[in-house]
Amino acid sequence: MESQNNKILLVYDLAGYGKVALSVMIPIFSHLKFETFNLPTALVSNTFDYGKFDILDTTAYMRNTIGIWDQLGFSFDAICTGFIASKEQSQLVTDYCRRHKERNGAKVFVDPVMADNGYLYNGVTFETVLYLRELCSTADVVLPNITEACFLTGVKVKGEERVLLGASAAAATTSASSAASTTSATLTRHRLSFSAEEIDSIVAGLKDLGAKNVVITSANLEGRSCTIVGKEGQEGWRPFYYKEIPAQFAGTGDTFTSLVASSVMRGNPLEEAVPKAMKVMEYLISTNFQNEDKYKGIPIEQYLDSIKI
Repeated sequence: MESQNNKILLVYDLAGYGKVALSVMIPIFSHLKFETFNLPTALVSNTFDYGKFDILDTTAYMRNTIGIWDQLGFSFDAICTGFIASKEQSQLVTDYCRRHKERNGAKVFVDPVMADNGYLYNGVTFETVLYLRELCSTADVVLPNITEACFLTGVKVKGEERVLLGASAAAATTSASSAASTTSATLTRHRLSFSAEEIDSIVAGLKDLGAKNVVITSANLEGRSCTIVGKEGQEGWRPFYYKEIPAQFAGTGDTFTSLVASSVMRGNPLEEAVPKAMKVMEYLISTNFQNEDKYKGIPIEQYLDSIKI
């Protein structure tokens, strides 16, 4: 007999080298006894951190697969989305998420993968920001890092060396120019210490896009590292503080999203799911701190027994 809320669709890329995206998420969801399915958005040679990579766009495959799945009547209890390779893919996924929410009450978890450390990823343009805003409108939970949250909301950070530069001319000509005019492809710094008022604006901006619940990772609130949680129907937000470990592994955002989504789908409130996921992440990062090649990610299969939700 199938468990309630057990069928999870992962719309992510698949890397040939590195424990990121589908390579790290499928083992976690399977270990936690979810029936796990996937719709690859791209085949990637290796994680982007290495500087050189190749990407095979799977848009045609996705379009055909979604058509077949619709004919066969497949449905899912939750959809998790990550790296989206093109505007057409974004439109396909956005429409698919909306239809499943309307027909089946599926929950949607959106990780708007596009930026970190103050910059858009290699190959990501400002157009990506615009179409990911539309995808975020379907989210029951949106999980950007603080850089992505700034791009999505267009929130300016005031002060010396703490300002979001104005939009590029190309972005300003889009239909979303009123929103785009406050952002660009570069933040002057990543480790910005945000004020409470600035976080207010960012959380509110993400909810204005249509996201019901907000989880912002890698934030810094007045000098303290934290994860920000803003819940549906509640004013304000709550910070969950942590001591930052000076190591950056590929795929940790994908692991964190898997843990939060799994916990929420098991009925745990977001304010419990997030700190539990943070505790697991602290263990995984600290245990692998001495690994020489952090671009490769964390070998998650070796640590599945330590993952609890």
